[in-house]
Amino acid sequence: MNKEQRIVAVLSIIIFLVMTGITIITPVLPYYATTLGATLPLIGVLVGSFAAARVVLAIPAGIFGDRFGNRKIMAIGLLIICISSLIAGFALNYVVLLLARIFEGIGSAFFATMSTAYLARNTTMDKRGRYMGIFVGALLLGQVSGPGIGGVVADAFGPNSPFFFYALISAIGLIILFRYIERDEVVDSEKRKKGYLLADMKAVLRNKSFLLVNIGTLAAFFARGGVIATLFPVLVQRNFGITDITVIGLVLTGVAIMSLVTMLPSGVIADKYGRKIPFSTSLILGGIVVLFIPLAGDLTILALVMLVFGLSLGLSGPMAAWAADLSEPKRMGTAMGVYRAIGDLGFLLGPVILTTVADAANPATITYLPFVICCIWLLVSGLALLKARDPAARRTGVGPAF
Repeated sequence: MNKEQRIVAVLSIIIFLVMTGITIITPVLPYYATTLGATLPLIGVLVGSFAAARVVLAIPAGIFGDRFGNRKIMAIGLLIICISSLIAGFALNYVVLLLARIFEGIGSAFFATMSTAYLARNTTMDKRGRYMGIFVGALLLGQVSGPGIGGVVADAFGPNSPFFFYALISAIGLIILFRYIERDEVVDSEKRKKGYLLADMKAVLRNKSFLLVNIGTLAAFFARGGVIATLFPVLVQRNFGITDITVIGLVLTGVAIMSLVTMLPSGVIADKYGRKIPFSTSLILGGIVVLFIPLAGDLTILALVMLVFGLSLGLSGPMAAWAADLSEPKRMGTAMGVYRAIGDLGFLLGPVILTTVADAANPATITYLPFVICCIWLLVSGLALLKARDPAARRTGVGPAF
């Protein structure tokens, strides 16, 4: 195993552990919060606080990584996750639990941003797509496996026990990090002495192609958060009268598995033919498929459409490789911070915008309108990607560079 492969393997294992920990909490968090006196709106704040912390802290995390080294910030992130999870498990009231969740979001932002930046810095363009595919695939696998483990752990040891399990596996991740990931050099030591924040941000945001790729990222996460994680479960309950959580969970697991099926091939295609072909196809195809979701006449047809939707979005999984191609090595942390923040922002905006539209259109059932909005967003973003520069295609001389 060469250095690149070792880094990919180690970071994939750790991101799997972190994402498993994050999603272990999902099935028990509302109930655990109610035992501490939380109302439904307060539970909503609790859930949203984690994602909000990731959005706010992703860019600062990237900037810190460019100045002090990616491994150091990754380690700090894992340590924050470990300590905050222990505090959440021992929480005696809602306020303590809320603060712990905010700090978990901070730790997650630090680790997720820096692990992506470290991987981008230490992989070459000709293999970056497939390596990002493996990394994101491990992340998605953790997302799939976590809820089931969380339910078993909570049933066996109580509603606060998943937090202790999360602390344990994040501590294991920290040990693996120090054992197998080398300390990285700060690219520009002078940046530790001077205020380069605005200069770095301006340099990153002046890159038109980088911004176009991030618009595509925003659309993909908007669809995942708004349609898959939010509208689908509500549609099943309101339109079909099905309240069986197990059925909904099985379909969502299938969607995640279908995304895994196309994610690695997408990375290989992106390395061989350039990034535009798989990533633009992902958004355009997803924009078409999403229109068929509200047309499904029964749960079986709906599940099949959702599986195809998962396949299409899986093609965009390694899009971080394209963002990395367009970034300067000395600003990779800042660039990946922007990339992560925009992705998390999409995951926040999707549920808020689409549920608001759906409720305004018809409070009793889910209508066609929110899916049309998602369709337009995906199609416009997919077409916009065709205007972005593609260094990987230029390198291979096979795909369209412009």
